[in-house]
Amino acid sequence: TKNKSKVSPWHDVSVWTKKSKVFQMVNEVPRNIRKKQEVVTDLEYNPIMQDKKLDAKTNTWKPRFLAVYPLFNYGMLPQTWEDSSVADPETGFKGDNDPLDVVELGDKLLGIGEVANIKMFGSFCLADQQEMDWKIIGMNEAEAEEKNIRSLKDFEEVYPGRINQLKIWFSTYKTYEGKKANSILFNSRTFDADESMRIIEQMHKSYLKLLSREIKPKAKFWLKNFM
Repeated sequence: TKNKSKVSPWHDVSVWTKKSKVFQMVNEVPRNIRKKQEVVTDLEYNPIMQDKKLDAKTNTWKPRFLAVYPLFNYGMLPQTWEDSSVADPETGFKGDNDPLDVVELGDKLLGIGEVANIKMFGSFCLADQQEMDWKIIGMNEAEAEEKNIRSLKDFEEVYPGRINQLKIWFSTYKTYEGKKANSILFNSRTFDADESMRIIEQMHKSYLKLLSREIKPKAKFWLKNFM
């Protein structure tokens, strides 16, 4: 910011814009970068830092790298939270305790921490190590307008097979780390923009409940005192 005051990418960036189905995302992992970075929800001001994993051989924490290069910009929707305190009645899984993930499928390379307006096309839901993990699908607004892509159907006509490729990537990428394959919930269904809009609204409401302490999960968070 101009006065160099600290801001939280999770709390201080609005998820909403004034346009229908256009949201602000905060990018965490640029396309074709294996360094796995994410907003740290339990540290002051929620910085974007490289994730770590425990090395079983040495019993030490080491920086985490994605085993497969992501062919997309990967970030999160601010002011959202996947509720880890309640199981979904249909799947039986709880939320993954993080902000909603965004997969940005444009050609522009987004930087780490870059805030971009995203035209949202749809979503699918991953069962990631026994947790629900929604993936919002979209493209930076300027590129979507330039290519006249307004919907999931438009996107699939311009990029046939890309959504299925995306699902395969998310289903298999952790198997290279020795973990089980992830599954796509709801019979591998891709939800359209209207359905995904309701999911975003729901996760925003969960975030507000987290801020107000109406929901008190076991995990620790750094929450600015907005309420």
